[in-house]
Amino acid sequence: MSDRRYLLLHSDRNLRERLAHQIAVEFGQTSPGKSNQVEWRDGAHLDHFELLHLLKGRFEAVLLDLHLPAMLALRAAELAHLACIPARMVLLVPCRQPGLRVNGNAHASKNSPDFTDALLKACSPLFDSCLQIPFDREEAVPRLCAVLEEPVNFQRGSLPNQDQLDAAIENLLSTCLKLAPGARGAAHAFGIYRDAYLQPDFTTWESRISLAQLNLEARLDRFIRIRPLLFSPRLIQAAERIARSPYFAADQHAFLKKRFDYLLDNTGRVLSRYRQEVEDILIGIEQFACMSEAGRRQEQMQVDDLAQMLIVRAKEVPGFEEGIAPLVYFLLRLHNVPLGSGLAA
Repeated sequence: MSDRRYLLLHSDRNLRERLAHQIAVEFGQTSPGKSNQVEWRDGAHLDHFELLHLLKGRFEAVLLDLHLPAMLALRAAELAHLACIPARMVLLVPCRQPGLRVNGNAHASKNSPDFTDALLKACSPLFDSCLQIPFDREEAVPRLCAVLEEPVNFQRGSLPNQDQLDAAIENLLSTCLKLAPGARGAAHAFGIYRDAYLQPDFTTWESRISLAQLNLEARLDRFIRIRPLLFSPRLIQAAERIARSPYFAADQHAFLKKRFDYLLDNTGRVLSRYRQEVEDILIGIEQFACMSEAGRRQEQMQVDDLAQMLIVRAKEVPGFEEGIAPLVYFLLRLHNVPLGSGLAA
């Protein structure tokens, strides 16, 4: 008798136990000669490194709660593409999904076909299937059969285009508004996601061929070294310091806030390819924020040199020059601020 192994990641214990039983026993009865083994984990206490370890388990399918912490369901789907994981990726969503926008309506009925169509459309580029739970007992076997017996529906023989992955993730974030609580919008949420879990850059043909030649464990090990840049919180902190600046008028503060919002919304789209450039820009913005709040100090970089560095780096990153050029203009205004002026350092 051959075994089929499934991995279930969800934060609701009762739902985990019920769904694990349905997969192992009820769904297993439809396949004579095979047994189903279900391994489950508490999704509420999952982190990136444990997820990587679990994905090495060579499961038939991985069932993921939409609301895993730190958007790890999206991370798992992304890794399925990047590391060519040969498991079926199934997204678990509640029958009534708060924050789902359907034709401009923030809440859709669980029985609305618009609900299912919108969610399936948003998930289909990333996941193999989308399963609404919980479901009635009489629906269990037919629905599980429909989801778990279909073949993997996207090609994983070679790495996909990273831009397509990014667009699919951002589209799902636009559809499920509550995936990133506190974010202004999907673009900002996308930046937070990229900020927290940034994969290595495998954009060259040689690196893709090299990765494809490794076994599954070695492929996933390439994604262990995650060093968060924390761009979003650092940029927000810099914006708050500039907002307290005594050197700019109210209309100038309003304008600067819009530029910082623009940078927040665009950072996530470029972090994977322009990490060093973005980090240099962030350091420069933090120095600008320090000067804006407390005035220039002797040990700080010269204003002209800082302005030059920011504009040169911004030109190297697509879309950043529009956000940085106005900041450079306001930075050069600090030429007139004497050393040691303003608030105490």
